Amino acid sequence: MKVLRKTWFRVLISLLIGQLIFICFKVFSELYFPDIYSIAIALLFYLLFTYLVKKSIPIEHNITKLEDELVYPIILMGDIFWSFDLEKHSDINTFKKSLIAYNKEIEPGVEPEVDHIILTNKEIIVLYSFWKEEDSVDENQTAEIRLKSENKEGFTIAEILFQLHSKISSKLRNDEEHFFEGIQYVTDRNGIPIYQLLQGT
Repeated sequence: MKVLRKTWFRVLISLLIGQLIFICFKVFSELYFPDIYSIAIALLFYLLFTYLVKKSIPIEHNITKLEDELVYPIILMGDIFWSFDLEKHSDINTFKKSLIAYNKEIEPGVEPEVDHIILTNKEIIVLYSFWKEEDSVDENQTAEIRLKSENKEGFTIAEILFQLHSKISSKLRNDEEHFFEGIQYVTDRNGIPIYQLLQGT
């Protein structure tokens, strides 16, 4: 709303300046070119100036809408390696060591910043898919889990992966798509971002 108020203020000032220019142009035209064509040219100039000013309003309005909307990263942790068929860890510190070691094994010399804050939200929803065998019928199912950060600043890389692994590794351990390839933003529900788990083979 602040941007919109500033916009209208600029429009008002622009219109006043345009009006002043029109009056000056009209007086000048009547002094040196006293005919109807000069006045028509001045009027045309004023209308063109007004039109250009009004055209700027939707642009500013769109900026306001974008500022009011919640914006989340599209893809997170796409450069982090992990597998959900690995063992569970009882605490996050042990998990961090395994996560760093796993990434170094795949990409030597590169150590992920597992304590880096990647989401300032305190809560997210993650969708994932898994194969379920029931009555000799295999079917792909989709489920969701809710993650809550214990860090007041938001989720770190390690915290998201630790919670994901603790909650869904048992369902993905024997699944073909058990490799972590990041999470992708889908939508939000009551201000809580929803991400899709990107699973690889």
